[in-house]
Amino acid sequence: MLFLLNLCYAPAKAQRGSSIALDKPEKYENRRLGAEKTEDKKFNTSRHIYQNMVTHYNYFFNANTKFNGVLDKARQSAVNDYTQLLPYYNYDLNVTSRETNELDSIIYKCTAGILLHNLNNDWIDDMYLLLGKAYLLRKNFDSATHVFRYINYAFAPKDDGYDIPIGSNVSNTNGEFTIATDERRNAWQKVTTHHPSRNSGLLWLARTYIESGAINEAAGLLEILKADPHFPERLQPELHEVMGYWFYTQQVYDSAAVQLNFTLDHTGSRQERARREYLIGQLYLLGSRNEDLASSYFLKSASHTIDPVLEAYATLASIRLSTNKGDVVFLQQKLAKLLQLAKREKYILYRDVVYYAAAQVAMDLNRPKDAQSYLWKSVASATNNPTQRSLSFLLLGDINYDTKDYVAAHNAYDSIDNGQLKKTEDQSRVEQRKPSLTTIANNVTTVQRQDSLQHLAALPAATREEEVRKIARKLRRSQGLKDEDKNFVNTAVRNVAPATLFSETNASASEWYFNNTSLKSSGVAEFNTRWGKRPNVDNWRRSSAIDPMTRNQAQVAEEIAKAQKDSAAAAGTDTLSFDALMGKLPLSPEKMAASDEKIIQALFSNAKVFQSELQDYPTAIETYNELLRRYPETKMQEEVLFNLNYCYRRLGDTRRQDSVKTAMQRAFPNSKWTQLVNKSDQQTPKEADAATKHYERVYDLFVEGNFEKAKQEKQLADSLYGGKNNWSPQLLYIEAVYYIKQRDDSTAIQRLTDLKQAHAGTPLAEKATTMIDVLKRRKEIEEYLTNLQVTRADEDIPLLTDAAALSVIPNKPVLVIRDTLATAAAPARIIEVKRDTIPVVTVKKFAYNPEEEHFVVLFLNKVDGVYVNEARNAFSRFNRENFYSEKIDIGVHKLNDSTQMLLMGPFPKAVLAMGYIDKARPASRSRILPWLKPEKYEYGIISPSNLTLLKQDNELEAYKELLKQALPGKF
Repeated sequence: MLFLLNLCYAPAKAQRGSSIALDKPEKYENRRLGAEKTEDKKFNTSRHIYQNMVTHYNYFFNANTKFNGVLDKARQSAVNDYTQLLPYYNYDLNVTSRETNELDSIIYKCTAGILLHNLNNDWIDDMYLLLGKAYLLRKNFDSATHVFRYINYAFAPKDDGYDIPIGSNVSNTNGEFTIATDERRNAWQKVTTHHPSRNSGLLWLARTYIESGAINEAAGLLEILKADPHFPERLQPELHEVMGYWFYTQQVYDSAAVQLNFTLDHTGSRQERARREYLIGQLYLLGSRNEDLASSYFLKSASHTIDPVLEAYATLASIRLSTNKGDVVFLQQKLAKLLQLAKREKYILYRDVVYYAAAQVAMDLNRPKDAQSYLWKSVASATNNPTQRSLSFLLLGDINYDTKDYVAAHNAYDSIDNGQLKKTEDQSRVEQRKPSLTTIANNVTTVQRQDSLQHLAALPAATREEEVRKIARKLRRSQGLKDEDKNFVNTAVRNVAPATLFSETNASASEWYFNNTSLKSSGVAEFNTRWGKRPNVDNWRRSSAIDPMTRNQAQVAEEIAKAQKDSAAAAGTDTLSFDALMGKLPLSPEKMAASDEKIIQALFSNAKVFQSELQDYPTAIETYNELLRRYPETKMQEEVLFNLNYCYRRLGDTRRQDSVKTAMQRAFPNSKWTQLVNKSDQQTPKEADAATKHYERVYDLFVEGNFEKAKQEKQLADSLYGGKNNWSPQLLYIEAVYYIKQRDDSTAIQRLTDLKQAHAGTPLAEKATTMIDVLKRRKEIEEYLTNLQVTRADEDIPLLTDAAALSVIPNKPVLVIRDTLATAAAPARIIEVKRDTIPVVTVKKFAYNPEEEHFVVLFLNKVDGVYVNEARNAFSRFNRENFYSEKIDIGVHKLNDSTQMLLMGPFPKAVLAMGYIDKARPASRSRILPWLKPEKYEYGIISPSNLTLLKQDNELEAYKELLKQALPGKF
């Protein structure tokens, strides 16, 4: 009986005039659906009960179950990265939108449930609400907005069915401004009815506004609902949840935390409560930076969660926070807590994270050795967390770098997967340091190897042989090889003459040879030793010569491969033999001199890297002094003393600088190095600073294309400050590029030679070596290209700057992207973005749609076309090396007199263009554009529609603002 009464009351019927008009196929024109009969049939109690029951259990229940299933599946597939700010919701609309079959089924069920039944039954508004929610999960935001707006109109408490705009003064009745449906009911109504859906629809409408980017509309609606006196108490947690989401999307994190806190008692599960508490802690930390409050929420999250991963990260976060880093006692307590966590069995899978946090605390305590120990434990404990492994190696490399253990720093940086690093500055730091550290590590290895060889060579002969045999045995065992045969020979056996096969001593006179088994076997063995095994056939020599040519080719190839493998294995084995190892020792004067030269070159190269690339002058001085101590008569003594003078000068150590200068003047009074020292010592610090600024001005003039002025300024600077000592590698490179353009190859080669000698080991020195080689073959290459009759684009003639690019002659002309976007797109037209599928960010006329094609764009500020083409060539090389399986076109477009754009792509979506930038940007300063100052270029992405608008209106700053809003923290 109570069940029947539950079905009788209808608190939220659709208004008269809200009937549905359908365009039906001709075959069904005369057939009417249940919704169309709403006005024709009397809605009595029996019909009311029947319609409610069928709509509820045959349609709404099934559709709602599927809807919850889609949400549950999305929640289960969500992976939370607790090292980053958590997403606001525990599911992702990008995941739910892929469940097209289920969502289409829900939409079908809802539509059928509405159309097949009388619109006066109690579940029609619920069907509409579920329909709108399904559209939202499918990311059809326009459709969802229409449905929620219809719910607000059709089920509003009003007369005659007229529409009341939300927030209008018409809603102000009886002195109360309200738009909500009043859900206050008496006791009987509470027992017999369920809640209407209109108020929930308003909240989902606000959520849809936020997802679609209509931030202002969402804010207005939420403020009205917040102040509405009739908005039901049961929906207050959901209201706070949506308001928190609005603040979250606007990065007002402390306000988002306050709103989210009101929802904790209504999360539905203990795990979701713990997740929200962790998120609140993160929001407080990012917003008001209230570490104590954030720490308290992390502790609550750890106590409530049933997920050991969340418990581990929440506990770590609470320990990391609070109090002063200078409080040694507190830091020691914090470190002790972390080490206790590492010993607990429940955290065994997260020891890498725990030890990483312990290393950070150890660094706060200024205990780098302990920090290194904890980081090695973190790496050793890593299970399936490549991001944490890379972070541990990054911190380990940074510590070793700061303590000047450069070889260990190289090993740590070399173990990093750069793609796992989230921060761009971390990626750039690793890419910038690795080339120098690689050079240092290789040179240190060379010195250590040669020192070991010389040490063995200096031992007495017997001791040396014994040590080498031990080393050979150890190396062979490490390769899984047996020890060498000792080849002990019995001299008595060696001198025994071979037995005569048919002599009386081998057999009795009466025994025939072929009846004697031992004689037969020895005869066969001797035959095989002399002639080898051969088939028992006629003409075997001729057959064996013809047979290899008629065998199966696959068999021949297999035999060749096996022979090569055996040969390689034999060669590898031979290098580990005693004789091979003895042959590597510098036992002769010539070999000892060659070994010494390797050590000298390695020490000098390292000292130059310390001096020029790392600016670590104390370590450079130490290395130069080590070189002079070990080899005082080296032919490089003069240059070493010159560099020592420079390093002491940079450190302000005038006493030692004067000592080195005196030694140079005494030993090399007329050398060019001594003359350079005398000139540089005449400069005051102010003059040196003025020299740097003067040459920087020369660099800027070259880059901007004011070549004549640049040459004049450079001549003036050389006359004032002594020239070579102040030339930067970037200046030498761009000057060489200019002379290449002018076909003054001799001057260009001279500049490149100066660069290679003064800045050996740098990326620009490598480029200089390649360019010198190409320039020497320039005439030959150009003649070949001329004979091929390749037509080049007038505005983008590639420079002769890369041997790899010029040594391989292309089969077809290089495709040059001309300024075709403007003509193809004219007249200008803004591509409409479907709001049903993606959120759109707009600034002025520009609109960011991540689903559109996007170019990667490099904005070049005041850079001459010569160097723009050089930049294009550099990116072409980078693309060949890193994106060899993809075809990435590169074009140049001039935006205005000061800005040019280098466009690469297009990429199908914005996220793919950003992926390219994430890989290219860290390598820009060290590999791609080491000759161009970072302030001269800026990365971005741009769609064809925005490119057209940008070329028309030239509002570059507005477009940059769009990128900052659409992709915060990226540009």
